[in-house]
Amino acid sequence: MVNKKTIILSGIVILIVLVLILIKINQPQIPKEKTYFTAEPETWIEENVLTDDEKDVRINVMKASGGKSSFSGNKLDYFYAGKENVFFSHGSYKGENFDTVYLEPEFYEINQNLTRQELLDLTKEYTLMEITPYLNPEDKIMQGFILAKKDENGFLFYIFVDEDWKKSLEFTNIVYGSNFNDINTLKTKKFTFDEIKEGIYMDKIEDYDKWYEEDPVKGGIIVGEVKLNELKDNTKNITYIIIR
Repeated sequence: MVNKKTIILSGIVILIVLVLILIKINQPQIPKEKTYFTAEPETWIEENVLTDDEKDVRINVMKASGGKSSFSGNKLDYFYAGKENVFFSHGSYKGENFDTVYLEPEFYEINQNLTRQELLDLTKEYTLMEITPYLNPEDKIMQGFILAKKDENGFLFYIFVDEDWKKSLEFTNIVYGSNFNDINTLKTKKFTFDEIKEGIYMDKIEDYDKWYEEDPVKGGIIVGEVKLNELKDNTKNITYIIIR
């Protein structure tokens, strides 16, 4: 025969379970996209699952932009308020211009009659600088990437570089503004090298001056071993990446 004390204890347990169920039901549910899309830049840097090298990471452009952005080749597409915004990246390695990758000139002399794998290995061996969201701070390749992100006040630009970049350049400046042909419209700041993951550094531009909204676009952001008075001097062996 079940005694009274047991019945009371059972009733208390059932009551507690019911209360917990009600609390869970009424607790505000966080949408999955809110837990995935994050505002903290360090959370955008993830393991590159396409390689076995644990040092290979990628900047998740989709995650950083709340699902509004994608990057392919040297083009960053950003969709905001029903409008497509397109940014293009280019680079210069000691005065030699390139779109996404700069390889040692010797590469083009020895890349004939190779298998696909041999060509891939050779490309990595001879790559000196790259504009990419895929970074490795220990592969001896200077890698950098500029990410545009928009809010109600305009664009923010997040700039990422790796350890190889930091070791290779004497200094890194950010030069930005509305017209690269008019120094008076430009600003310069020293890159801060804020390490947000081992061997990965970030800085950002928050005082957007509407250069992207001009037609034609005459300005943008340059990041690298460059000074204002060198921008129009093609004899300078300057190294940088640019978005505009």
